[in-house]
Amino acid sequence: MTSAASIDLLLIHPGAARDVFGDRAAGFAVVAPQLWGRPTAEHLVRSIQGRGRHVIGNYVFGLPGDDLISMEKTLNLAIDLRTDFANFHCWPFATRHVDAAAVARFRDAAFATYFTDPAYLARVERNFGSAAFAKVRGMTKERFKRKLATA
Repeated sequence: MTSAASIDLLLIHPGAARDVFGDRAAGFAVVAPQLWGRPTAEHLVRSIQGRGRHVIGNYVFGLPGDDLISMEKTLNLAIDLRTDFANFHCWPFATRHVDAAAVARFRDAAFATYFTDPAYLARVERNFGSAAFAKVRGMTKERFKRKLATA
């Protein structure tokens, strides 16, 4: 029998995220259908949040097949999932469609978009208080300064 605690561990395991967001991993695929059918990312996030736990989303831009449209879809997923915090990573390499500098610029813009969104800021203040709200606001005041190589 699977306990609620072990379900939470399955939900947040990195392999689980990989399986939900694409067929890049198989481990979670064996367990998830038995528990929920084929869960969506939103279902997983809401399940965890429904247990009073906070969720951090990790998003990667610049995977080998990424283009501007797929990176925009990743950003939209991050916004739609409404996680409590997010990490935005980018590979420092060109993809088949976008050069490395464009990937880094997109990542930096995605960071600003996510963390300055009024709905996100309201959730931070409601869930974590005014000190957390001020920290998030503070981390978006300075923009990244990068020396970006061009292809």
